[in-house]
Amino acid sequence: MIKFDRIKISILALILLFISESCFRALSSKWYEEIPQDDERPSIFRKRVLSAITICLLLFICVVMFQIVHFKYQPTLKYYLQILAVYIALVSSLCRGGWDIQSYKGETVVERVDRGLFAISQVGATMILLFILIF
Repeated sequence: MIKFDRIKISILALILLFISESCFRALSSKWYEEIPQDDERPSIFRKRVLSAITICLLLFICVVMFQIVHFKYQPTLKYYLQILAVYIALVSSLCRGGWDIQSYKGETVVERVDRGLFAISQVGATMILLFILIF
């Protein structure tokens, strides 16, 4: 059974990354009243994740286009799934918050979001790779 806390963390991650920091702050202070809210960690984490997504996406587009144009390669669905799995694993590794968002006790909402996104993305990448290897 999935804990409700993990669902809340996933919702907060999506709100932080794709909606707004102010909405993230309001909802996280409502759901986690006992945890003090900090000022700069959400924006640092958001910038790091979005920059990792952008850089990796540009890199992968360049590599795929080079293979298609230079080698006249006709990619298959399996090829695109392999790229997706590697992309997810790479982005999740590069977007970790690290020391920039670390607190003394390690239990801020942003740190929970960081750990949750890493776990979800690693599981997703592993599932895609397993699917590719089996079929």
